[in-house]
Amino acid sequence: MTDPLDFHSLALHVTGHAPPGQGDDLARDWQRQPSPWPATHALHVTPHPAPTPDEPPPLTQVRTQNGPLHLHVSGDHAWTPDGRFHLTVTPHGSQLALHPGASPAERLLAFTETQRAAGLLALHAAVLHRGGRTVAVTGHSGAGKSTAALRLLQAGWTLVAEDWAWLHVPSRQVLGWDHGLRLRPHSLHLFAPDLLHTPTDAHGKHVLDPDRATGPYTLDALYLLGHPPDTGPAGRVRAVWEMIGVPLLPAARHATQTAVHVLLGTLQVQTAERDALVAALT
Repeated sequence: MTDPLDFHSLALHVTGHAPPGQGDDLARDWQRQPSPWPATHALHVTPHPAPTPDEPPPLTQVRTQNGPLHLHVSGDHAWTPDGRFHLTVTPHGSQLALHPGASPAERLLAFTETQRAAGLLALHAAVLHRGGRTVAVTGHSGAGKSTAALRLLQAGWTLVAEDWAWLHVPSRQVLGWDHGLRLRPHSLHLFAPDLLHTPTDAHGKHVLDPDRATGPYTLDALYLLGHPPDTGPAGRVRAVWEMIGVPLLPAARHATQTAVHVLLGTLQVQTAERDALVAALT
């Protein structure tokens, strides 16, 4: 027996059949929030193996939020050496061959690549909302993104996402997709010592669970932390790509390039220093 699939996930229409027990996992992980957007890309899931070349290309290491993967990548296809996962992404629709034992990292890669092929952008940024204004704050590790989010929460902003949101570029609507707020002990010691009793994750960061408003909200501005004030257009483009990540397969890459071009023409993107940004937004 297999698990039948027929549901709407952000910009995807997911159909087909998953291996026993994996249908619930897909629906839970891929429907964290009700989608405010039309489904513009079809993903068909099958438990049957897809054909692969007799001489596959060398393995490529791919990073995901659920850990690294080692995949063969060729044209529109990416698959695991053991054959339990095979993803095909084209501009006209995608197919996922998913077998029992497929990992969360493999399911996450399929979800991310196909949402990108549908034209959505994955924002690895803190997103906050207050009144009629929504901002995203991003930067390299250690730039102060999570600390800025904590201080803005204390100033009356509401958390939409700490590090993962999806952006629908035509409407500039952003939807939060992660859980909680993770901060280093040093940040809590400086700005919220009363929260030092909160639990920590495997990396030693304190995990907070503030009230959140997942959206969708219309994004008004993107702030880049850790970049020089004189960062020009090329530098801002690089920072945006660092925030969204480069897709693995050509169809997702092309759709993302188009979306980034449109976004940079419609959204205010500027560099900021953490303390000055917090002061300006409070």
